Amino acid sequence: MKLTAPVAALLLAALAAPLSAPRAAPVEVLVPSPCIATLAAMERPPGVLFAPDTLDTLEEMAEQAVAFADIGNEDACATRLQQIVVIIDQHLPDESMWEEHVGRLQASRPLRPGDDVDGAEVWSPRGDWLGEAERFVLAPDRTAYLLVSRGGWFSPGRGIVAVPVERVRITGDDALVVPVTEETFRSAPAVEDEEDFAATDAWVAPVDRFWRDARS
Repeated sequence: MKLTAPVAALLLAALAAPLSAPRAAPVEVLVPSPCIATLAAMERPPGVLFAPDTLDTLEEMAEQAVAFADIGNEDACATRLQQIVVIIDQHLPDESMWEEHVGRLQASRPLRPGDDVDGAEVWSPRGDWLGEAERFVLAPDRTAYLLVSRGGWFSPGRGIVAVPVERVRITGDDALVVPVTEETFRSAPAVEDEEDFAATDAWVAPVDRFWRDARS
């Protein structure tokens, strides 16, 4: 086959040109999900007490909302979010329930060996929800601390606060009380849950300093 002059010239120019670097793949820009942002920012309403099965239902619905958002279905995520809000509204306490709740918290006692705190809800004496108990840890000097997760109610990877055990109290229905305000608890230094607490005391000084100065 005979190539015409213009076509031949184009082929020769192409062969003579240096090979160009392959194009980089386009960068995918992830757009935050408004539904997930709303869910992560939700706070436990003060004084709202849920039965365990209701809590399980709320957590399951939150997981479903996240799953919908992960596949880009914002409408389904928003629907689950609205259903969560409806259930919460149904459990908002009246004045007598609130007073009863605060009364139970203020009648708490010190922790004793054998008290089961795993997964227990943690409150302020005023009835504000602070977080959820994770586990006990020991510092190198054998001082015991309770790890409490805090943050948005449904937020994954919430911050962890170490609370000296002597600052923790327990109610008759196994709720835990830490005698500080919600604002004070939010300002407590966070610790890493994966840290080998018994092997290093680097985390102890800021934690002890905070709780020494903390006011209820």
